[in-house]
Order: sequence, then C-alpha cells, then structure tokens
Amino acid sequence: MKSFMKSPNLLFLAIIMANAHVAYATEVDNFTDRNIALKDSREFLNLKMQNDIDSLIEKTNSRFNCEDNFQKTKEYFYNSLNEKVGGTLWSKYELEVGKDPEVEKRTITREHSIYKHLNPKNGFALYLADFGSVVNIGNNLVGTDKLGHFLGIGKIYFNQMRKKHKTIEDVLKMGEKSEKTIFGNSTTGIYSYGDLVSNYEGLIFFQNIFDGLNPYILCKKGELSKLRDFDWLDYVSDAWDESINCSTYSSTQVAKKVREGIRENVSADAKCPIVDLNPKTISRYSTIPIKVLNY
Repeated sequence: MKSFMKSPNLLFLAIIMANAHVAYATEVDNFTDRNIALKDSREFLNLKMQNDIDSLIEKTNSRFNCEDNFQKTKEYFYNSLNEKVGGTLWSKYELEVGKDPEVEKRTITREHSIYKHLNPKNGFALYLADFGSVVNIGNNLVGTDKLGHFLGIGKIYFNQMRKKHKTIEDVLKMGEKSEKTIFGNSTTGIYSYGDLVSNYEGLIFFQNIFDGLNPYILCKKGELSKLRDFDWLDYVSDAWDESINCSTYSSTQVAKKVREGIRENVSADAKCPIVDLNPKTISRYSTIPIKVLNY
C-alpha cells in the first residue's frame, strides 16, 4: 500500500475510483456463448452518439460565439459532452447502452462466466457489481465496459495532456499502471489489453473533436458547425475483444482458473485467442509507446 501511494498518478486514480459509481468496475465475458449471433448495433449506436453531439453543438451555440473565444467555447463543449455521455470513471453512455432494449446484447453473470472459479481473494471487485454486456459493433464483439473506458479514461488522458502538459507516453503509462493495480490485477485479478486499447482510442476521439487532420467540428461565422458524423468503427476493432486481444492475470493460479472456465464454457480445447488478431490491427498499434496488444 505504501508503494502504491507513492505514485501520484495511481493515488489520483484511486481517489477518483473511490468516488465513482461501482458499475464502472464491471468485467465482461467475451468467450461464453460467442457462437450465438448478435445483431449489429453499429448504426444505432452511431446515431445515439451523433444525436448527443448534435444537441451539444446547438446548446453551445446558444451560449457562445466561438469566434469571440474559441478556447472557452471548446472547453464548454468538452465539459458538456462529459456530462452528457461520460463521467469520471463510469460512462453514462455505457450504462444507457446496457439498459437499452433496442441494443441486442449478451450478458453473462459472474457465476456462469469464465471467471466463475475465481474467489474474492483472486479478484474481489468481481463480486462488487454485475458484469457488463457484450454488443456487436461492426462485427466486433465489444464489452460495454470498453465504451466506458473510451469515454471516461479517454477523457482523463485528454485532460492530462492539455491541462497538465503530459505526453502521450505519460498518459498511456498511467493507464498501464492502473491495469496493474486498481483497475486490474489488484482488484479483479485481470490485466486487460482491451481496456488499454479503448482508453487510447478515447483519447484520439477527444483530440479529433476540434483538432487534427479530420476534426468533427469547426468554428464558422461565430457558430460551431459539424464537419462529419461519428462512427464507432473509426475506433473499434478486434483489439477491443478480450477473447482475441487476450488479457493476462495477477497470478498463475488465477490464469489456471480462467483457462478452466474457458474450456468448460466453450470447448475442451478452447483457448485465448479464439482467433488471431487482424494484421491491420497489429499495424495500427505498432508505433504507440506501450503494449496494448497481446499476441
């Protein structure tokens, strides 16, 4: 505990987690019943996000002339977006998707998941909340917890870079440390590379809102104007699927129990990865400063 508290980044995340809704800590099971097809929810989820963005453009324009103070306008939009879909360590969008009957999903309880043999000592956080669901986004099986990482941790990364002048390597290493401790090995027993990928992609999304080569929004004649629509497939890939981008575990005992759960729930010879990562995915993350793929 003393060594943990010596790290400012981990202490910062621990304080936030202590005040966050416990639902953010949910895990998902990408293995069990994956042969049962899910309807592709990409179009619905794209529209849901775009409607939120459009409403916030209108709301921001009602309060600001972006040409008078573009920085203040952007800050208001970022904060409003966070209030609308995000959160500190949990995502309102994630929770809404989990409850929306229009989104076909698969939900496996802990007792019936590949983690069923883990006890509270192996991963106490697995016993604190219900598991998240799995949805189909462009034929990628995505845990709803990853949507929370994208919008929640991605925003933290973004704020650390623009407000604290952290480098991309700094913030990615902060996420890496969190998976080794309070968001992973120390709490659930699971170190998720899928979490790290969705964290990173969330950062890219927030950077793309107003900046970059292909931003979503610009300031034109005093008003924010939409340039393009949001699409989850700009960010989601097979790397978000924990049965393909395999997690690691806090001990050999935990790993053995999870492997046993996979064999029982899938087949006697099943293992991770279920299929290999797409070469395009491997190329996509080959140059970032930390390891986010396990292959």
